[in-house]
Amino acid sequence: MLIGFTILLVLPPVMFLILASLGLGPLGYRTEFMFSNYLSVLEDPFFISSLINTIVFAAFASSIATGLGFILAFISMAIDTPLATRLNSLMTAMLALPSFLESMGWTFLLSPRSGLVNVIFSRVIGSEQPLFNIYSFTGMVLAMGLNLTPVSYFLISPAFSLIDRTLVDMSRVYSGGLLRTAYRIYLPILLPSVVSSYMYTFIICIEAFDTPAIIGIPSGIYVLTTTIYKKMVSDVPPDYGGATAYAIFLTGLASLAIWSYRNIISRAERFRALSGRSEVFTKLKLGKKMEYFIRFFVLIYLIIHPFSIIGILAIASIHTFWNPDLLFQKITLENFILFVSYPISGMAVINSLVVAVLTTIFTITMGFAISYFCYRKPFKGSNTLAVVASLPLAIPPMVLAIGVFWTTLFLNTAIYGTLWALIYAYSLRYIPLVVRLISGPLLQISNEIEEAARLYGGFSRSLIYIIIPLMKVPLIYAAIYVTVITLTNLSIAVLLVTRDSIVLSTVIYALWNTGERLPAAAGGLMYVATILSLTLIGRFLVKADKLSISS
Repeated sequence: MLIGFTILLVLPPVMFLILASLGLGPLGYRTEFMFSNYLSVLEDPFFISSLINTIVFAAFASSIATGLGFILAFISMAIDTPLATRLNSLMTAMLALPSFLESMGWTFLLSPRSGLVNVIFSRVIGSEQPLFNIYSFTGMVLAMGLNLTPVSYFLISPAFSLIDRTLVDMSRVYSGGLLRTAYRIYLPILLPSVVSSYMYTFIICIEAFDTPAIIGIPSGIYVLTTTIYKKMVSDVPPDYGGATAYAIFLTGLASLAIWSYRNIISRAERFRALSGRSEVFTKLKLGKKMEYFIRFFVLIYLIIHPFSIIGILAIASIHTFWNPDLLFQKITLENFILFVSYPISGMAVINSLVVAVLTTIFTITMGFAISYFCYRKPFKGSNTLAVVASLPLAIPPMVLAIGVFWTTLFLNTAIYGTLWALIYAYSLRYIPLVVRLISGPLLQISNEIEEAARLYGGFSRSLIYIIIPLMKVPLIYAAIYVTVITLTNLSIAVLLVTRDSIVLSTVIYALWNTGERLPAAAGGLMYVATILSLTLIGRFLVKADKLSISS
């Protein structure tokens, strides 16, 4: 039953996406040659440029994210500094800042004519040339790289605990120097984590829509995701066939990147240099000069990202018009009042919460069931279940949205244009992630405990009173993660929302595109505050549960 339901959930968007790309759509059109959509894409010079832009953009942005993530993880995990705990908390909080809001903040800072930094630079230097133009390919890369730095940080930092500290001590004694130790000891041992971080962020960049849309489209720079958006939303009439063919090519590129990522992970043992680790976890102690340098570096990073982003959004939100030469002359809360007073804002808040809550409930339920029967209590068809459930991981979010779009049209269902279409698309995307988040902790529960509970209460009682309570913390963490990324994901919502199913992310994006940028900044700040509040509530529940268990 679980296999059948998962197949009915996962396969229709994939199947109908392929059929639509072949011109076999339900909208009354049939192409004379079933591969004409693909041929038109391949013959389009725009395809080659957007494909090259996608690959180069992902390569450079993931390099920035991985490089900064490694340096910050090294500072936090390997160096004896009071910054470690604070840096870890700040990096956690940064995950709640949506990438499209970051991109909006960068435009207020570095727009060539009205960016605060560029205006100050031109006034001080007397030059008409901007210090840095965010509306460029380089600007798009830097914005995306900084946005993904916290992700890279959390991918690399856990690996530091596996390093044998005796090797570090020996390196400091014989070779000396922090940089030489980092280069000779830490980097070789951490190479699998660094490479996997690079590949993972590379995949995210390939699938990214927010930053390329906010910064790239006004610059005339298109990647595959923004080209799909252009063909489905901006072009008149919409080119659904071409957009779907583009989506297939994007899926192929993402699948190739995912295959490379898994291939690298599977060969990680080639880099294994240690059979154990030191019992005592010691951190490197620095001299005063190096300590000041480290603090200065971290401070500069935090000022650039995220403090400058949050700060500029806050400054912009309290002005009636944006003019960097007239800052703080007319302070007002009008933009916050205006955003709240929009009729669609209230509906968007309710819709966002409904979509996030229902998506979280469904994905946690399905993810737990799939994890339990695939990895803890496998049965004859568990391998098939695992493969089918993992299939959406190879499909970019925007492509999943197109698949759901075609599914609702092919099957003539009533969910098109409703919140259920969003819930369906988000659930497809996040069920495989939930499976990976909770399968490890689920396997750590002793079988003897569950078997003893079954003897006295049967399967259902052992599940309700033993397994689920022991899995409470991992399930809460997974629920927080799904809720946050559902609220912050724009690439799925932007293709599926209608007037009746609009959510908060698409309202802010629509206001931005229509020139209402100051109300968009105000709404974005309230949006971030809401997400941070939900995250803090979740962390409080986790701490409370841990305290109750320990007591």
